[in-house]
This record gives sequence, structure tokens and C-alpha cells, in this order.
Amino acid sequence: YTVAGSDPVSISIYDLQGRLVTELFQGAQIPGEHEFWWDATSGSGAPLQPGVYFIRLVSGREVETGRLVISR
Repeated sequence: YTVAGSDPVSISIYDLQGRLVTELFQGAQIPGEHEFWWDATSGSGAPLQPGVYFIRLVSGREVETGRLVISR
């Protein structure tokens, strides 16, 4: 993902009911391109069940949402 300014960034995972599963990142990042890795675990470290989840990236006024599918 690309950060345009010095705005705070948050990356979160939600289940189909809209409940927060885990917060992957929250804080400031320098402008530019970034990447992250996620091991498909909850905030407590438990492996998530197969299914559909949503990822939400917020940077300043920009909000991006994507769909993730976990299969095992």
C-alpha cells in the first residue's frame, strides 16, 4: 500500500458480522510504499477459522477495504 502523507495509518481485519478480529498496525508511517504480512491469526494469536474476512486500511482521509478468504 502507498501512504501519501504523514498521516496516521491503521490496518484492521474484520469478520463477516463486522466485528474486529485483529488490529495489524496502528501508527504513523513515512510517505511511500509499504507492505505487511499477516499469519491469519486473531489478536490473541489463535488461528482463524476458514472463511471470508475483510481488511480495512485507513490513512488520513483515505479508506480502502478488501476481501480476504482463508482456506485450509
